[in-house]
Amino acid sequence: MAANPITPDFTLAEYFALEAASERRWEYRDGMVVCMSGGTKAHGRLCANTVVGLQRSVRRTPACQMFTSDTAVATLSPNFPYCYPDASVACEPQFRSHQLTNRATLDLLLNPVLIAEVVSPSSARYDHGAKFELYKAIPSFVEYLLIEQSERRITHWTKREGVWSAREMTDGRLVLELGERKLRVADVYDGVIL
Repeated sequence: MAANPITPDFTLAEYFALEAASERRWEYRDGMVVCMSGGTKAHGRLCANTVVGLQRSVRRTPACQMFTSDTAVATLSPNFPYCYPDASVACEPQFRSHQLTNRATLDLLLNPVLIAEVVSPSSARYDHGAKFELYKAIPSFVEYLLIEQSERRITHWTKREGVWSAREMTDGRLVLELGERKLRVADVYDGVIL
């Protein structure tokens, strides 16, 4: 997800008011507010291709649903209350209504099993590091796709028996934990000029 910080030292109340009043999506990162809207053509295409590929997989698993970057995922951290991943999947999705202001609420997805992020140069450190740590605290979360925007490479993290392991792919098919469905690397990068 493209990320553009605007200013540090926001309170959570100020952040929630901004979220309620804005047409854009923002993330709160321990006092800093980051705009999650906008991005390159490559980023947009990679997101769209990923959503289509995941939707094909989810369609075969009736209890599961795929969500786009418009769906906020709740974290367990008070300093990073929720994130907007590029795509997420939940089986028997559960939501909690989060009060932004007296008049505005936001539905937060509580139980993603899979989260996908398209990694830009400006978000790489956060997506691979602190954001992944936030996601790891979500009990249902077992699969993370990091899709590089500057080169053809997907890092596929999976959690088995409490242990996370990664596999990097530049070609072939990823076998998703989600019903052992496959996602072709070529399909994710279809039409993307690197």
